[in-house]
This record gives sequence, C-alpha cells and structure tokens, in this order.
Amino acid sequence: MLVRETREQQTKQVKQWWSQVRHELQLSLRLTSKTAQDLNRVTNIDTHLDNLYNQFNTIENAYYPESAQRIRKMLLAFMLNLITTLQHVRLQNEDDCKVIFDIAMVDKHMLELYLEEFGLRL
Repeated sequence: MLVRETREQQTKQVKQWWSQVRHELQLSLRLTSKTAQDLNRVTNIDTHLDNLYNQFNTIENAYYPESAQRIRKMLLAFMLNLITTLQHVRLQNEDDCKVIFDIAMVDKHMLELYLEEFGLRL
C-alpha cells in the first residue's frame, strides 16, 4: 500500500512540474517537427537561439521534484542539442547540423518514453 501511495505522490508531483514546464517547449517542438534540412530555411535564427537559451535556463533553474529528475535531464539534453543544431545552421555547417539534429531527435524520443511512464505527453 505504501509503495502505491508513494508512486501516486511521485506521479502527482511530476504532473504538476510538467504542467509548469511544458509551455517552455513550444518552440523546440515546432523546430523539431521539421527535418534538419528544413532548419536551413528558418528565418531569425538568432532570435530563435535567444528564445531557446532563455527557455533552457528557465527549465534548468526551476524547481523540480526528485521523481522528475530523469525527465528533466533528458529534456535539457534535448534542448541543448537543438540549440547546438541551430548554431550549426547559423554557421552553415550542414554535416554537423544533421548529426546533432539526429541526436536531438533521439533525446526527444527518450523524453517521450520517460513521460509515458507518468501518463504524460510532449
């Protein structure tokens, strides 16, 4: 009984934390709905990078429950790889852009798996 209550408490904490953090991901999700090649056509790269940096810092500095630690780590890895991808787009370094974008997509899929454990979605 105690184990189930603890799991329910953890799920509740993660859901509350996720509801506060989720809105910071809209730009990341929109950018990763494209292919790496499509990112070359994105305008205002510097503005997007500034926004992603701010969102990353907001999530990194926000309180999170211990039960969300794995989700948070994967979320930050995903965002950091997306930021790095856009930096390579800005530098017109297409090969590295593709590789790092693929890594970001793997991070995104792992994040989705971790969220599913708590009944959550991106």
